[in-house]
Amino acid sequence: MNPKTKSFLYFTCLVLAVVTYYYTFSIDTVQNTELAENMIAYAATQEAFN
Repeated sequence: MNPKTKSFLYFTCLVLAVVTYYYTFSIDTVQNTELAENMIAYAATQEAFN
């Protein structure tokens, strides 16, 4: 395999890993935000706090 092909393959793997990591992290962030908003709404409607 020539060096340019090998470099391109390594670069492609790096880009794929970065995109996968970013996608995974962004989904976790959205889920955590939604969970926090739901907990705030649930706590705000509790009669125990009245």
